Amino acid sequence: MTKQFAAFTLILGMLLPVIGNAQGVYRGDGNDAVGAYKVYLGVKYGLVTVDPDVPGADEIEIDNMGVVFGGHINEWLALELDYSQTVSASKEEFAGSTVSFEGDGLGLYLVAKTTGKLYGRARIGYARVEQDVSTIGSDTVYGLSYGLGGGWEFADNVAIEVEYTLLPETDEFDMLGEIIDDTLDTDIITIGLIWSYE
Repeated sequence: MTKQFAAFTLILGMLLPVIGNAQGVYRGDGNDAVGAYKVYLGVKYGLVTVDPDVPGADEIEIDNMGVVFGGHINEWLALELDYSQTVSASKEEFAGSTVSFEGDGLGLYLVAKTTGKLYGRARIGYARVEQDVSTIGSDTVYGLSYGLGGGWEFADNVAIEVEYTLLPETDEFDMLGEIIDDTLDTDIITIGLIWSYE
């Protein structure tokens, strides 16, 4: 909970100064009513880190791929749909046992970004996360998710972005039931290419 509160505070702190000041790869020139704002599509590669709150358990790290689709609702805010999943099952140590881990996430985010070819971006949204750990079962949760990152628009309508996202934590699995006082904290660091269209 402390980690999520810290991330939430950081995102809110970044959102306030960028309101009314966003432009660039995500938006059109605003000279006409039709096509003034852009939609965008992206592909991402990332590293998911799952940190079990279990004595003796190591962090689980696994490759992740995803896609993102979004569009501006005005000059400085966008709505973004993000889907990602683990590339393949990862064999990791978990509480003294070797396990396989798989997961996927789907989120809807409100996004704001700063000005310029080099820019910062922040997003707050609601995400669904499903995780499958071979030794304890699977769990699906819904909750708030936060992201903070930046990008570089290196060509017209094309940008490269890096981002850190904190996902909802999982704590109840179908094989063992509720794990008292134990949770899986999940975050993801991604790098991606974003293409925008009028």
